[in-house]
Amino acid sequence: MFDNPRAYLVVDAAAVMIGLAVALAAWWFGLQPLYTAQADRKAEMKQLADTETAASDAADRLGELNNQIRQYEQALETDRVTLMSVDRLNMRLADLNSCAQESGLSVEAVQPGKAISGDRVDAVPITLIARCNYVQAATFMHDLTEALPDFGVVAFDLVYDARQPNVAATLEVSLHWYTQPAGHGKADPVRVATGQGGAER
Repeated sequence: MFDNPRAYLVVDAAAVMIGLAVALAAWWFGLQPLYTAQADRKAEMKQLADTETAASDAADRLGELNNQIRQYEQALETDRVTLMSVDRLNMRLADLNSCAQESGLSVEAVQPGKAISGDRVDAVPITLIARCNYVQAATFMHDLTEALPDFGVVAFDLVYDARQPNVAATLEVSLHWYTQPAGHGKADPVRVATGQGGAER
């Protein structure tokens, strides 16, 4: 029966190799997807935690920015400035753009609207859209009140996507540039205030 023991050893080795191949195939097609799913789940949980942290930080920074804006509004309540003619619009738009860039903003658009007439002053609506972070937005709002006191902030919106923490937020600021009333010559100094109230008219 055992005329050739080596033949049996070859057969046994082949059987072992086949068994290992079957086991490996079972792991690859059965267990391996489970391990992959588990790894993906851990990665998703980490990403979710990072997103929640970024969103919390964003909310805190936005609250700080709102507080700073209120402080700037209160400071402007007592300021009086001499207004320019609306003919200086292009120059003032360039000044606004320079102020934004010096504050670190990446300006995407500066859009003036139709002037609004008043008894003592006129107001030119201007919308500024830029990319920035929260610190840069706060810096711009501060610099704006100092460099361009004849501008009033009507509204602003800072949109931050917590799912993309490395992408800059989008800042949209609605402004009024207060000017001398059309056809009335040089205007007296007036108090300029941010917010919906605007300048005294």
